[in-house]
Amino acid sequence: MTNANPEDFIPIQFGSAKEFQDRPRYLPRLVCENDQLARIVGKYSFTEQEKLECGLNGCERVHWHGWVIQTKDGDETHCGRNCGEREFGVLFKEVEAVFKLAEDRRNKRERLEQVAGERGSYLAEAKVLYEHLSSLGNRVQSVLSEIRKDSALERAFQTCVRSGGRIMVENEDSKRMRSAMGAETGKADLKAIGVIRGIDGTLSFQKVLQELKYQVISPLEKLSLDDLNKLSDKELTAKTQAFSELHQTLSRAKSAIQVLQQFSASSNAQAFLLLPQSMSKKSRTARVQRILERICELYAGSTKST
Repeated sequence: MTNANPEDFIPIQFGSAKEFQDRPRYLPRLVCENDQLARIVGKYSFTEQEKLECGLNGCERVHWHGWVIQTKDGDETHCGRNCGEREFGVLFKEVEAVFKLAEDRRNKRERLEQVAGERGSYLAEAKVLYEHLSSLGNRVQSVLSEIRKDSALERAFQTCVRSGGRIMVENEDSKRMRSAMGAETGKADLKAIGVIRGIDGTLSFQKVLQELKYQVISPLEKLSLDDLNKLSDKELTAKTQAFSELHQTLSRAKSAIQVLQQFSASSNAQAFLLLPQSMSKKSRTARVQRILERICELYAGSTKST
């Protein structure tokens, strides 16, 4: 059984045979007994034109994908991708598993180092996006708060949301024609009289804000290059996962801002005034009219503030 620890070394991806041949303990030919194998120090993947002979235990099989192994005495040689398992059996699988764990640890650390190196720019961008989206979100909440003051108006708005922003009303001409023909009336008798643009953004912007705060800004504020080497495998995995969608989250925030900008556009105020036409006549109350007037005032105020 191997005693190698994946945290004890950094695995190497060799770009050429010369890179491992120039190592001080490298031997082009090496005999290694089963109990003398220590670890895999690196791997290589060359083209067929760069093929070479296996240096382990007189194998000499030609290959171009393989490993650089190390004995317990510190000597090193190269061997083909399948030669190690053939020579050492189960032990080599253990050594290979340790190498892959170390390789995974290295890759995670490199990804975190890249993020940490650009931490300042990522953090600045995320904070600007958060502030912008929060500001737009506050305007949206003001409009939604007004709509919730009347249940019939809120139902009409939710119907509009499900219709992708389209304000649908009965098409009386179509309805009369279908009735005269004895056909059933239904969705075919509806028509769109207006569109509230960016309405889908009212459903998702809060989630995006949470992602920005807890998946980008907070983790970035706690990230330090000095701390990376002190992290356990579990901590490395957790931090890598935390930043796995950093670019996607920033992109979603930008998209959310664009959608809410559409919702906050002054032209949408006129679309809101059409909502009562999608409601029953008894629901078109003076209160609904006052609410819509306040919404128009909110849109006028947001236009001035921008």
